[in-house]
Amino acid sequence: TVSIKLDLPPAVPNENEPEEKPVVVNIQESGSLFIADQPTSIATLEADLCAALGGGACKEERLFIRADAEVKYNQFMEVMNRLQETGYYKVGLINEDIA
Repeated sequence: TVSIKLDLPPAVPNENEPEEKPVVVNIQESGSLFIADQPTSIATLEADLCAALGGGACKEERLFIRADAEVKYNQFMEVMNRLQETGYYKVGLINEDIA
């Protein structure tokens, strides 16, 4: 084990930067897709995501996927495959406990 002494300043949030809400792709049991509360489809997912992420280098931004508990694996993988095909690689998954 190697030990390195670091003297770091305390973490203080930058109050000048507004906190950005993450962009979330929601997959419903019916197969319907939404970005936040705006409907989208597999065909328009790339363009709609880029618009939601603010354009520019939108494929460098992180996005999240949330799927209803009843969503079939193939429905989920269709979205994941489409994201990868179009260059979106920074994808997080949102898991919610089922009560």
